[in-house]
Amino acid sequence: MDVVTSDAALRGRTSSSPESAPAAQPAADRSPLADGCYLIHFTPTDPAAVGFDFGYEGTLRVETTTGRAIASGDLYQRALDDEGKFKHARNPKDGIPIFPINQYCYYLRVTDLAAADGGFDLAFEPNQSLPGMVNLLHGSQTQWLAEDCLTVRMRAASADPPPDDPPPPDDFPLPEEFPSPERCFVGAVRNRGGAIVGTLQMGFVSSSLRKATIEIDRVPCVGTPHDNGAGEDWTSVFAKVGWDVAVVPANCDIVEPSGPSWSDTEAHATMLRRRRRTSLDTEWYYYVLCVRRIDIKAATLIGLPDEQAIKEATANGERGFMFDQGLGDSNHVPREGLLVASDWNIPDLPAWGLVRGKQLGDTAGYFRTAVHETGHAMGLVHNSIDNGFMNTTDNVAADSLVDHGGGPIPFPNNTLWSFAPDDSHRLRHWPDIVVRPGGLVLGGGHDAPVTSFVSDHFRLDVTPPPAAVPAGTPVHLQLALANVIDQPVLAPTTINARAGSVRGRL
Repeated sequence: MDVVTSDAALRGRTSSSPESAPAAQPAADRSPLADGCYLIHFTPTDPAAVGFDFGYEGTLRVETTTGRAIASGDLYQRALDDEGKFKHARNPKDGIPIFPINQYCYYLRVTDLAAADGGFDLAFEPNQSLPGMVNLLHGSQTQWLAEDCLTVRMRAASADPPPDDPPPPDDFPLPEEFPSPERCFVGAVRNRGGAIVGTLQMGFVSSSLRKATIEIDRVPCVGTPHDNGAGEDWTSVFAKVGWDVAVVPANCDIVEPSGPSWSDTEAHATMLRRRRRTSLDTEWYYYVLCVRRIDIKAATLIGLPDEQAIKEATANGERGFMFDQGLGDSNHVPREGLLVASDWNIPDLPAWGLVRGKQLGDTAGYFRTAVHETGHAMGLVHNSIDNGFMNTTDNVAADSLVDHGGGPIPFPNNTLWSFAPDDSHRLRHWPDIVVRPGGLVLGGGHDAPVTSFVSDHFRLDVTPPPAAVPAGTPVHLQLALANVIDQPVLAPTTINARAGSVRGRL
């Protein structure tokens, strides 16, 4: 059974041996798909019958880093030319394609992927992206509408089609136009009742899953957060989650509009004025602005003990801030830009270990903060499950005083230069509209569908019915979800089978 995490905190209990992940598939049963990104087209069998005259294009992402094949995809409405025909297909040799954001339509939650007859069987749920929240019958709200469960037997594009398959559309690139012609497939898509509803075509375009560009601008008197000084840089960090990231150090002459400390509105205006001209419809483009200081947010001051603490915090400002949200987002295009403060003074306290009393820009924390805020720009929220990028630096510093066995590890040596496993999965397989700049606002992934993966945070206990039941009698299973780690983690609000969080086969 798959467990899809939601937003309820499940209190944990310590376990030395959480349920292990399933063993890797035997070689004979593995899908012929290579890890990476595939260009896909879906064409309805009878467009006129369902009231539209277009098809869909998008990507399918496949990876086997967990020992089993995991896949997800996204579909965008295909554009028509002036003659009412589909515009020319994209060139597969250009690598991972980027589609216009306002043509986003579906997230494909892949539920099964297995080798079959020289190709593979694919089962997926198309989840339609809705323009706003809708109320469901049982009372909850969602921005996603799960449609039918679809299946398709994909065959090599060069193989003869089964007699009952419709001929594939001829506007998909030919296998020889792809970098790996042998990794091109086609198949007839069937609904739950077995009726053919369309044709899926796909071809391999890149060993990466997603791609993006990160521009780094700075004021003249600060440095650029290139790396951690120990071998980890932007390219290596994002390669771990399957992203092909190009870093563009651009303007180093950014003018401070009102002194060394920046507000979100000042940063946003500078981004619109100085960043390289680009379109989010053709490039996933994130903007990093490195400054001396950042104005502190009022919420940060809540709970400080006295006026002196508030005065010191105000003078020091924020360490980093994804400014492109709320009132600071003047063009209403969320998650494009972020700030990092080079002159943020690290507290002269024991928790800060080897860097106590230094300025952030003189430490590896400068790079960590930049990646952390970029994670927010990619839709991620804080995650304290480990000392990876999306945990707050304060939490990681505090953890350096804890003896986990073998003695405390001074900060920043206790830092993990990676995203937590669940965040890594989100960056690989969340819907495009959640992670790409200009998509849903921060927190929009809260109820987004996502292809499941094996988690070491939970144990799902299934208690079977008696050994024998009369034929035709409903079978009732007892489900219990346990947290096997020592801190609260997000979990489904309910594991009732009707809630959509738990699924399986008998």
